[in-house]
Amino acid sequence: IKGFTGSETDDQFALIAATNRPEMIDPAMLRRFDWNIEIELPTLSMRRSIFEFHLKNRMVEELSPDAIDKLVRNMESFSGDDIVKVINRAGDCAFLENHMNPKITPEHLHLALTNIKK
Repeated sequence: IKGFTGSETDDQFALIAATNRPEMIDPAMLRRFDWNIEIELPTLSMRRSIFEFHLKNRMVEELSPDAIDKLVRNMESFSGDDIVKVINRAGDCAFLENHMNPKITPEHLHLALTNIKK
């Protein structure tokens, strides 16, 4: 406990940590944890669901199923948070282009995807 908290008590505690860069963590530090739970990146169908969920309350120009498929296929290394960042960036682009009617277009989404692509 002292190594984590500086305390010399025997009280039990739970430490929960998260990272997007597990390769940067010192292996010696990882050995101190009892459990290591890895959450995989979303699959294609999961990415599509995340994308559609976060678009549904936005002003969006009509997107064909093929356009959506193309976008989510280009997000293979994206976490759910990264997908939300793409949508938010596309919304920012739409607002900057026309603040009176900031409708997200496929072009805004492609631009945002290019800017956030890993």
